[in-house]
Amino acid sequence: MPQGQPLGVKIPTTSLLIPFWKKICDQLDISLSVVIALRNPVSVATSVEESFEDLPEKSLWIWISSLLSSLIHSEGHERVLVDYDELIKNPSRQMERVAGALNLKIDEEQLRSYSAHFIDPSLRHQFFLNYHFANHDLCLQLAVEIYDALLAVAMDQKLFSDLQKPLQKCSKVFASVQGLLTIFEMHEFTIATLVDLNLELRNSLSLSKDKT
Repeated sequence: MPQGQPLGVKIPTTSLLIPFWKKICDQLDISLSVVIALRNPVSVATSVEESFEDLPEKSLWIWISSLLSSLIHSEGHERVLVDYDELIKNPSRQMERVAGALNLKIDEEQLRSYSAHFIDPSLRHQFFLNYHFANHDLCLQLAVEIYDALLAVAMDQKLFSDLQKPLQKCSKVFASVQGLLTIFEMHEFTIATLVDLNLELRNSLSLSKDKT
């Protein structure tokens, strides 16, 4: 890639690894900019539950953790929030927002191709005008509060600086339950390990019977 050209990196765990990438960029004298993708947390939880049969509460906590990490570690860098539903509805407008925030030039031909061929409205499998969920647990309340605050920024109704107080409050709430979430994750890992061991044992016994 020619020197001075922008390079985009999209990795599911990027939000948690921003401190790592910041160190790499500092060592290589590369300017770091961040595009934060925002999607309705209820849509995410519903989609994950249908696809992977994960508990929606787990999906919501992961959503909260990823967004808070993105916002905390991207502070001080060029950044922009892009709402998933708004991108599907009006890709040209959202690409213009990204280009304006990150001082990038738009290739009009590529933008037309992207809007016409890459963006597909059918990608929006779940969409909720209101918040529909089976319960009103803390994770849902916190996710909705964060989403509403971030959506206002993604819609250019508020600035990132307006998020300071609400995010401090949300971060404090998340920190109060983070220990319990860690314990849950450890138990889940242990159960998954036991399931794998049980499967290996069954396969070994099956092979032994076949040999006899």
